[in-house]
Amino acid sequence: MKGQGGYGTASLQAPPESTEELFTWVGQLVQELADLEDYYFGSDKESKIAKVSQLAVTAADKLLSDSTGVGNAQVKSRAFCLKGRAASFVPGQEKLAEENLSKALKLDPQLLDAWNGLGEVYWNMQDISQAQRCFEQALEMSETPNPVSLRNLSMTLRAAGASNDPSQAATRQKNYAKGLEKAKEAVALAPEDPLNWETLGNAYVGNFFVNAKRPDEIKRALIAYEKSDAAYTKLGKWNPSLHFNRGMAAKYVEDYDLALKSFAKAQEIGAAGAAEERRKVLDLIEQLQEQFEKKKSRKFKDLISNFPESFRNLKDLKAGKHPETSRLAVKVLSLLKRPGEVPVIAVCCDSSGESLVLSLYNSELTKLEQVLVPGRTILAVEQANVRQISVTASSQQLSYSCVAVGNPSEVTVVFGASPGSSSSLACAAGGANVFSTAAERSMEEASADQGANEKNAPLGQTREECQEILIEAAKEAGPKGGRAAVLRALVPQLRSLVEKDLENGAGERLERLEAMLERMGHGEVFQEECEEGKRYVLGYVEGLEPSKSAFHNPKTYPWSCELQKHWTEIQSELQGHLEGEVWELGPYAAPNKQYAPEWKIAKIFTADHWEDRFPITQKIIQRLSGVRPFEVFFAQMPPKTKIAEHSDNQNYILTLHLGLQLEHGKCSLHVGNRKRDWEEGQVMVFDTTFIHAAVNDSERSRYVLVLRFWHPGLSPEEQYALHLSHLLLAGTPDPEKASGQ
Repeated sequence: MKGQGGYGTASLQAPPESTEELFTWVGQLVQELADLEDYYFGSDKESKIAKVSQLAVTAADKLLSDSTGVGNAQVKSRAFCLKGRAASFVPGQEKLAEENLSKALKLDPQLLDAWNGLGEVYWNMQDISQAQRCFEQALEMSETPNPVSLRNLSMTLRAAGASNDPSQAATRQKNYAKGLEKAKEAVALAPEDPLNWETLGNAYVGNFFVNAKRPDEIKRALIAYEKSDAAYTKLGKWNPSLHFNRGMAAKYVEDYDLALKSFAKAQEIGAAGAAEERRKVLDLIEQLQEQFEKKKSRKFKDLISNFPESFRNLKDLKAGKHPETSRLAVKVLSLLKRPGEVPVIAVCCDSSGESLVLSLYNSELTKLEQVLVPGRTILAVEQANVRQISVTASSQQLSYSCVAVGNPSEVTVVFGASPGSSSSLACAAGGANVFSTAAERSMEEASADQGANEKNAPLGQTREECQEILIEAAKEAGPKGGRAAVLRALVPQLRSLVEKDLENGAGERLERLEAMLERMGHGEVFQEECEEGKRYVLGYVEGLEPSKSAFHNPKTYPWSCELQKHWTEIQSELQGHLEGEVWELGPYAAPNKQYAPEWKIAKIFTADHWEDRFPITQKIIQRLSGVRPFEVFFAQMPPKTKIAEHSDNQNYILTLHLGLQLEHGKCSLHVGNRKRDWEEGQVMVFDTTFIHAAVNDSERSRYVLVLRFWHPGLSPEEQYALHLSHLLLAGTPDPEKASGQ
């Protein structure tokens, strides 16, 4: 934790005589200690801090001795607080600091400085939970929010979520997201404080890595660091950690000029590790220059050989030719040896022989080396977005074209892979969280507050009015970017409708859904591979548990056991409709044709409507307590058929199957790496974000009741908003499909 304010000179003055002047003087000494800790880098730093701390502790003891008697609780609490804070700056004095700050709070539980000071002591003692409790208590006791407590709470939330234990992933994600919100609140209260901006920058970086945000999050961090630097400069101060962290963020998004400048400044004012990070950037630039020179010596015909004709080159992309496709073909010339560095960098050329760099995020160098053959392998990059990178080092300027890839599965091998390797670079993925860089924005765009646009967006007062607004948004955007425009327009409509119908601020409690819709608009996909199998999710709401179980224990959902008791009644009603016109391809006919052309359903509850033809089943389901159905139907799978591997793309909906009529031992469901057989009268609950498939190897049709239900981890307002979003999007023509794309 860090202090602020100008360099103090109180330690050079004699202690004043009066009590109030002595209190003021000790407060100045404490501020001087904070400045020495954060902004003084001389070799005598420890001795200076020890000297000033002793002056403050001695003066605080005098205040305590002078305040004996009844009615001096407030004076004593202030003195104990100052003594504790002064002691906290000296290594080894944490217990003394804790004791005095605790005494201050016992006398005055609303003493804000004591809560913040005690929290910082626990932070230094690495007792993160106690530190968090102190900062939360400070905010609770304060009549108005204070930026110091908010800033420090942001840090403790992120520290508490630092565990890499997979079982704590959801808690970790929530802590980082909440930490970012607290940092934003601190900045809003005190935008002149450089520490608030620095904390916000760190929170953006952490949120990017933990919650798989787009690179815009890093750019927002750089903007926050820039504002922090400006505020420090105004105060005449420099902070090494600020410049080091800014350098790391800049390096990650390949702004190497800013990275070199930041590391050089951090090194100058004493940041550990800054020199090493600066050397890594310089080494990278040297490697790039060397590879570009080597490319000049290659024969031109070798560079452009084996390229397919149907792909674009850099010149096409820069000129905006063939906007209907942005698939870029590149030949890999070399992979730079940078173990552990992000991104992995491949030096390439296009079909015209022009040089470029392919920056591969979320990929592992060793895995890529097993797939790619330098000088031979040709890759196709989906939705390629080319940008120019320029960097000056040792008075020499290097400028080159770069295409960043956030999702390895966006790249396929079209020629020259290593024998036996995959045609997709998805096999080289190095992490579970994937973002797409296809829709990069500039720093200026990233710095703009997205809410500013939403404030000017039209708001419907009814579902019909909201529907018209979405249709108009799709028309205005056209085929390119139409889906993203519709999803952006959807967010304020959901807020408006949810608040109108549920009231009490419900429309402002949709952060997880808004984040999901933003990711969907950018084409981002959540992918991971765990012990249970592979997951692929476009509609991903963060923090829903259990998140890593292919099959769920039905006993977790007591209503499923109640449903199972009525299976013979449901079976009997189904048998009266095995033939007839009730069977159809289902609500998602187009994708069904791809992976299950023979699969059919008989609707019971879909699109917010109950069918009248299955009254017994309808009543049984409506009597169930504790479940919120999304859709219900009977599913028919003909004999000797399969349902191919697929994902249902939504983690906020779970699925229950109740076996009704089938041949036991011949009908199986594969979810992730798990396999189970359907049984008549038995339920199965599973997560369809795992890649799943089904087989009916019997001589007769398999019939099950399918009940897809809202995940119980959703709040009522989230479930209602998702319900509305499905209805509104179903009524909005897809602008990209409408154009024939």
